[in-house]
Amino acid sequence: MNTFSIAYKNYKSNLKVYRLHLAAMIFSVIAYYNFVSLKHNPEVLKAQVNTREIAGTANVTQIVLLLFLVFFIWYSTSFFLNQRKKEIGIYTFMGVQKSKIGAIFAIESLFLGLTSIIVGLALGVLLGKLFLMMLAKVALLNVQVDFFVSSGGLIETSITFFIVFFLTSLQGYISIVRSKLIDLFNASKKEEQIPKVSYVKGVLSIAILGLGYYVSIKALILGFFTGILITLILVVWGTYWLFGSFFTIVARYLTNRKSLLYKGTNLVSISNQIFKIRKNYRTLATIAVLIATTITAFGTVSSLKYFVNKNYETEVPYTFSYVAESEDIDNSIKTVIDNSNHNLELWKKSKILFVDKFSTNYNLYNRSFAVMSLTDFKEIVKDLDPESYEKNYSDITLDDSQEVSQVIYVESPGVMMSILKKYDGTININDSDFQIKEQIKTPLLGGGVPSSVLIVSDKDYTKLSESFKEYYFDGIIVDNDENTEKLINSIREAIPKNVGLYSKMQAHKGKYDIFGVVYFLGAFMSLVFIVATGSIIYFKLISDALDDKEKYVMLRKIGMTQKEITNSISQQVGISFLIPLIIGSIHSIFAIRVLMDLMNYDLTIPTVISIAAFTVIYGVFCFGTIRKSLSIIGVK
Repeated sequence: MNTFSIAYKNYKSNLKVYRLHLAAMIFSVIAYYNFVSLKHNPEVLKAQVNTREIAGTANVTQIVLLLFLVFFIWYSTSFFLNQRKKEIGIYTFMGVQKSKIGAIFAIESLFLGLTSIIVGLALGVLLGKLFLMMLAKVALLNVQVDFFVSSGGLIETSITFFIVFFLTSLQGYISIVRSKLIDLFNASKKEEQIPKVSYVKGVLSIAILGLGYYVSIKALILGFFTGILITLILVVWGTYWLFGSFFTIVARYLTNRKSLLYKGTNLVSISNQIFKIRKNYRTLATIAVLIATTITAFGTVSSLKYFVNKNYETEVPYTFSYVAESEDIDNSIKTVIDNSNHNLELWKKSKILFVDKFSTNYNLYNRSFAVMSLTDFKEIVKDLDPESYEKNYSDITLDDSQEVSQVIYVESPGVMMSILKKYDGTININDSDFQIKEQIKTPLLGGGVPSSVLIVSDKDYTKLSESFKEYYFDGIIVDNDENTEKLINSIREAIPKNVGLYSKMQAHKGKYDIFGVVYFLGAFMSLVFIVATGSIIYFKLISDALDDKEKYVMLRKIGMTQKEITNSISQQVGISFLIPLIIGSIHSIFAIRVLMDLMNYDLTIPTVISIAAFTVIYGVFCFGTIRKSLSIIGVK
């Protein structure tokens, strides 16, 4: 048989071994093709949204996805090559040239890659309409979804993945040709070096992680980018020492507890599990970091979707609002409402000042801001957001008895997130200093007054009103506010043209469409990350099961029952999945907390959803790994 025939025969005989690996790569091709096809889909190009932003978002996602997939394909290919190096060593020992062996395995790897590309593209085309339908639903795109085959997407995906698979096959060929015979036979034993017990590193790993978490909490004080960089370094560093040293200390402690070790099958289960954690600490630490990255990525895009809904409430709390120089037009507007088919539900009034001359050490988003009294602020928030009012603002006070009065800074409704340093800033207005007590985001004036709002005490408001012109803000809510076009037009005719009228009709959610696109593409990319991360730990634990096969055959011969073996394997695999999941989830919680500070929103719900979604999919991989490990051991 020639080289090509042998490679094809090996490929067919190993399809069952490659099954999950092949499925993960096929899914990757499907995802990548659908991302690429967005740039060529005529319905998306004709959609009434900013197609440039959609294309840009798809391009960024495509690049990030490709980089991750290159790492995943390289890792998984290296894993299977290491698993078969003993087989390669036997061929070499029999006199077969390493160049020919390398060619066989390189061609076999290419077969696997071509299968992934062909099947992935076929399924990608079939699922393309479903992909676009989900995108249109989530992102609120106004598109007619038809079946579409992107020739450009097919070509780009085929070329990209062929290059990736060709390079990984070439890397495998070079690895085989350069390998020494002794290294081939001992490849599995040299895969990961068991670390020595280091109490210093073990204790420092907890301290380093704690410091990393602390820096993440204070990131906006230290400076956003500096804080994030320091946090990343400390958390990754601490994670590897945690798995390499701290768990080694825990392992020694558990093995010294004879009452626990000699209970049931714990002698086998605990000893084997401890050895595997020590042996695979680099892989487990990498998995924990990847889990944190994936959950954080999904949590971030989920938070963007959450932001759209929340910020829309902040920007459009009223059916319509207006700012006038007097209250003379109120009766005219009330008459229009009474004569319409709408009922008045809420009418909030407030006096405000517009300040455009000030100095500050606090980086405001606008060149001017509105000033409102604390009493008016409480009255408005009480009706617009009763729950938040009772929880956060009902008892709030501002100290104006000192030389520097306290104020509350309400962010502009259009601000999504801020990387400003969080400190007590001061604002000087008319030679009077005001200290910012708190920075908040809450429904108040809405998009009708798009600037930030400074809440001052009633006493300070009276003082400032002597220097700045006072305006009257009115926010009105009527029933059936989705069909107010006729009402708004009638009001425009009844009021002077210089009155700034802002209506819900103007505040279309369309400008948030880009966040819907980011959410969908990011969520789909996160799903690919989960599949790849689950596959990596699956490969590693299956490798351990292959190494343990003879050990469990021996244990069965000396009396260990099938049920005991099943429990032992399940515990070992479960713990190997669970520990990185817990550590990675903790990392992600602190990472999303930084985002919470940036957006000034409570992101507990998106965080819980992200961790829960990851855990469910990750659990499927855990269950599959247990089943496969039991099959390898010979337990039915």
